[in-house]
Amino acid sequence: GGSGNALGEATHQLGGFCNQIFRCYAESQLAEAAETALDDLDDIEEEFNLQMKEQRLAPVSAIARVAASATFSFLCEKMAQCQAAIAVCRDENDQARNLEQFCFLVESIGYCLSDPADGEVPLIPLLLVKASERAAAAGSVDPTLQLSHTLMDVVAKLVDPNQGAFASPRVVEVVLKCVTMWSATYLFSEDENMPVQIKQTYSHPDQASHVINLIAQLAGSAFTRWSGEIMVQEHVCKSLLPILVRGKLRRSVLMASPAWQQLVNFYIQNFESIILAIRSDIHRALVKCLTQAASKPMDEQVIKQYLQNVMEPLLKGMSTLQATPSSSLPVQKAESILEGLRGSAKGFTGLGIVYLIEIFFNIQPILLNLFSQSNKNVRIAYLVLKLTAEIVEAQIAYLDSASFHRISTFIFEILQRYKSQNIGQVSLQASKALRAEEASEKYKEIRALVKLLTTLTDRDMVSFSASNSATSAADGSVDVANAVFVGLEMVFPLLSVELLNFPKLSHQYFNLIGHMCEVYPEKVAKLPKEMFATLVDTLKFGVECNDFQNIASS
Repeated sequence: GGSGNALGEATHQLGGFCNQIFRCYAESQLAEAAETALDDLDDIEEEFNLQMKEQRLAPVSAIARVAASATFSFLCEKMAQCQAAIAVCRDENDQARNLEQFCFLVESIGYCLSDPADGEVPLIPLLLVKASERAAAAGSVDPTLQLSHTLMDVVAKLVDPNQGAFASPRVVEVVLKCVTMWSATYLFSEDENMPVQIKQTYSHPDQASHVINLIAQLAGSAFTRWSGEIMVQEHVCKSLLPILVRGKLRRSVLMASPAWQQLVNFYIQNFESIILAIRSDIHRALVKCLTQAASKPMDEQVIKQYLQNVMEPLLKGMSTLQATPSSSLPVQKAESILEGLRGSAKGFTGLGIVYLIEIFFNIQPILLNLFSQSNKNVRIAYLVLKLTAEIVEAQIAYLDSASFHRISTFIFEILQRYKSQNIGQVSLQASKALRAEEASEKYKEIRALVKLLTTLTDRDMVSFSASNSATSAADGSVDVANAVFVGLEMVFPLLSVELLNFPKLSHQYFNLIGHMCEVYPEKVAKLPKEMFATLVDTLKFGVECNDFQNIASS
């Protein structure tokens, strides 16, 4: 009994110390935020300062969790005071100070409630589980729920057009980051340790539907209210939306939310302006998330109609490219449409794969036409190669023999045009004299080509044998092995030691070569003298390098 009392007293004292430490830290950071709000920093200095603040927040938030009932209430009080000050402030400089303090408080809330996922399944911090258990036993307010409500109140203010005082790109970026962390941890969580009250509030469709609708509204504002803010759009499409479309229950509630429907409809109706206003890689990430959202347990007909609606503007855009003379090809539009199609190839799952196969067959003539024009724009050639490889990779397990040979024929045609147009020679001949950072931009195309060749060898139904080659010749279909060697014939002259120093390219290349040498030794032995010499040189590089994967393949 005495030892238990002593432990309880020590725990109470530790909580008191942690509360004092966190309050002192928070007050000092609020003062610093006000003092430095008007500093004229360049982009590099500002980014460095933000990184340093984030590095400090992680350990400090761990201290705050020890005394969550006290520290979380403190944060809620400070946030209420800051919001009240922002609402009545009329001086521009004072408002800048208020907003910087507001950003610090939002960041603190985000880090106190959640840990960065970093690729792992995010779980509620164990200290917060204990705090929730203590609150439930005492019949008091759950500190995690209290602070989560405060964060959602911030989101509500940002999406409210009548709350313009809170609207700034810096504020939106900070809120997006914290909401992304929070959503990954609490929104329809499958964490078995999640306290019952929190799970009921944020994981039950009836309770949490308004929350996911609120967050979807915030995501949609990136393309309306914040249409010119690239960082906001990038965070929405590459961080927040991937979290919202992860998990069956989360997806189904998201798809039913009015805000998600508004976002999808806005994309469809304003497609032309959107693809010219956002970066093509952001467009790829957006389409990937839009298509990933449609999956079981939704009705099959609903999924099909939804995917057709999302893809309609992309396919119409492809048709306009087909009708455009090569001399006036809108390169930015073409890039964005191709990137969007790449996003759909990554996002389609289940029932969507069948639709993806249909789309690919329909756009093959347009892709060939674009590829024929790509000698004027190497970027277009790269995107066509990447798109083809990614679509084939997504489909290959679902193709019947006839469909596979149809795709193989298309790839063979791409390879022949690549060879006849001598694409890649200009950029890669120069690579030996380029600095590493410049060479990194040049290697993408050859890596896309190697990736495309690799997808052909992944097909389990293809028999890599002489009998298969004979059958292919007899029925007029493409001999997959010959198609791969035709591609390698183009790859060999473009290779250099500098390019093989890029790990992703070298891994893909040596895996492909290792496979072809093992399955087709007689074809390798019959390679033309110059190609065989290049092959031997690359294998020598692979054996002598320090990468065990390349050594094994070589």
